[in-house]
This record gives sequence, C-alpha cells and structure tokens, in this order.
Amino acid sequence: MSMIGIQYLVDIFNVDASLIASVDWLYDHFRNSLAMGGMKIVGVGKRHTFPNIGSTFLFILQESHASLHSYPEHNYIAVDIFVCSDKDPQKAVDFFLKGLNRDINVNSKVLERGSTLREGES
Repeated sequence: MSMIGIQYLVDIFNVDASLIASVDWLYDHFRNSLAMGGMKIVGVGKRHTFPNIGSTFLFILQESHASLHSYPEHNYIAVDIFVCSDKDPQKAVDFFLKGLNRDINVNSKVLERGSTLREGES
C-alpha cells in the first residue's frame, strides 16, 4: 500500500483581522473552498467562536476531515485538511487563499499518511 491518505497543514500569516473577525464569512468561505476542492461535507463537527480571540471550525468530510483555527490577535489562520481519497486538497487551499488579502504569507506542509504501511501490516 503506498499511502492511506494525504494531509495538508497550512499556516497563513498576515491575514487581515477584519476577515478573521467576519466569522460567518470565514466559515462560509472555508466551507465553499472545501466544496470547490471536490470534497463532500457530511457533517459539521463543531463551530465555536471564542470571545475576543478567534474561531474553530471542524467539518467531517466523506473523505475524512477539515479544520480551521483563527487567531485574529496574531493575524493568523491554521488550516488542516485530511483526505483518504483521490480528492486534491490543494484545490480547496488555493480557493481559500484567493479569498484572503493579497499580502498574506503561507507556509504549508503535505503529509502522506500511512505511507510506510505494507500489505499485511497493522
């Protein structure tokens, strides 16, 4: 087995605080980004806004899960998308980033999950 899934970890810096503060917009934009990436949302695990701090969104996907954590006090958003299918999380990430201000800085990491498993291993 080559891998079980792929996980995108994305750190987004220098995000306009007004975008992060628009919690409904941020939630809808993230949800739409997942759909644009071809992922099917089968449940919303949790949507929580911390008083004067930020928000956390968790989506259960047919393919696995996606989460977003925002930190307006640091102008920072963390995104995690894990899929166990042929869907490409990069499409969702690209769509999400296009909706943010132009002067963001992005660091991302792609992990091949379960890539060391071989047939018969558990």
